[in-house]
Amino acid sequence: MTYATFWQRLLAVLIDGLVLFPLVILSWWLEGFSKPSAYLVNLVRFVILNGYQVYCHGRYGQTAGKYAIGIRVLQLNGEKITWKQAWLRSSADILLGGIILFGTLHTLSIMPISDFYLGWYDRGKIIKQLKPDWLIIMIRIAQVWTVCGAVAILLSKKRRSLDDLIAKTLVVDLQSG
Repeated sequence: MTYATFWQRLLAVLIDGLVLFPLVILSWWLEGFSKPSAYLVNLVRFVILNGYQVYCHGRYGQTAGKYAIGIRVLQLNGEKITWKQAWLRSSADILLGGIILFGTLHTLSIMPISDFYLGWYDRGKIIKQLKPDWLIIMIRIAQVWTVCGAVAILLSKKRRSLDDLIAKTLVVDLQSG
């Protein structure tokens, strides 16, 4: 069994980003219609982005990006991962993302209606000013988590990320073995 490299995993993440990019752009556009639509769009985006990871890993053992690169998530014994493991792999992202979602919804709730209907760029600047300090800290924690996961891949003999350690999984290269 050959373990997927850091670069294979990074490329898979970038491909997944391209797959999901139209959804993100559409959601940014839809946020500008009204405050209620912004609440709904943020909730739906959170569910879809996290659901994509959980569903693809639970059902296929790989996302579209992993499929394109030829890598798959497996249990430590080489078997297909379970749904529980798919959820566990995403658990930190769901927890951190959920806290950030809560903070984003709170920020939207204190934003004056008059400022809400500005263009996306000006609205974004106002939202940035209104974010509470704890939300900015949580965003930084999520970023640190991502970087630590990448470092773990680089330092681990089996190239396992923090998500892999939580779920007791590993990512293998299907093309070389």
